[in-house]
Amino acid sequence: MPLPKVEIDGEPPYVCATTYPNGPTGIATEGRVSIDDLWFHPRAKVSVKIKDASQPIGIAGHYQQLVFEFAGNIEHLSHVWAQDLLADEAIDIKQDVRIDGSTMVIDGALIQRIGTSASNPGDTSAPGLVIQLEGDSLPYADATFTPHVTPVKQSATPNKQIAKQSDGYFGTAEISRSPYGYRVEASGPSQFVLKELPRGVTNGKILVAWKMKSGNGSATKNGLIVLSSDEDAKAAVCAGSWIGANEITLFENDSSWGNDLKKPIKQDRELDCRLEVDLDQRTASFTVNGETLQMPFSESLTSIHYVGFGVHRSQTLFSEPVIKY
Repeated sequence: MPLPKVEIDGEPPYVCATTYPNGPTGIATEGRVSIDDLWFHPRAKVSVKIKDASQPIGIAGHYQQLVFEFAGNIEHLSHVWAQDLLADEAIDIKQDVRIDGSTMVIDGALIQRIGTSASNPGDTSAPGLVIQLEGDSLPYADATFTPHVTPVKQSATPNKQIAKQSDGYFGTAEISRSPYGYRVEASGPSQFVLKELPRGVTNGKILVAWKMKSGNGSATKNGLIVLSSDEDAKAAVCAGSWIGANEITLFENDSSWGNDLKKPIKQDRELDCRLEVDLDQRTASFTVNGETLQMPFSESLTSIHYVGFGVHRSQTLFSEPVIKY
């Protein structure tokens, strides 16, 4: 089916829509997470094309308006039946909706009222209801309803034979034991090594404390701790220092390091670091030698299962990270 159209000022809801093989249509909205509102439900104007007007339409979620676009005129409808998913009877809401040619508009407040009318006291579930149109010669879309799409060619799977290194770490950088703890070296840009945590973290806080310093006398001096959801560090928080530039940095991993949140710092030869990640509040706080950086992070980072080190064309010494849950 065609994708729904979502109109809103600000963060949109997640919108799911489907035309089932046996005919009915289902539409649902899901909320989002933000630092200020935690879990919240944006209310948008959502427009959905309906293939078969004679079939039931399931609705779940919160809306500013829900617009149905049919394949033909529906002004001749005799009834528009609506029923809470928990109710035993449907009611006719034809007088409460707006019908113009082939379009029907249902106000979000009406969806809220009908979709929660049979709920129990204290039930905070999202509204849920079913719509059924009644009338003669209800429109049915032709073959043009289904968008033409070109199948995506599957790309070749990259060869990811990355050998495990010292103490179970693996990745694109090189790591070895040293009297300081670990020596991590990267011959290229944005390289890292990771190790799986004994226990993954999906909520609450994780604290990591470590020390680090440059491992050589080159002009490029830097080091990062990496906390990641996945083994490729695609969804990860990185915290550390551009040691040569006297800066600390905190960012979500991306393809180009160095253009992220930074703060100048006066430093001695050694950096004393502490990173706190709060998965409930979706915030990260990083302190180095008394200087602190803070940032929110996106919904991409859903958990932390890996910890490791990141280095950019440099060689850096890290102490053994101390991790507290």
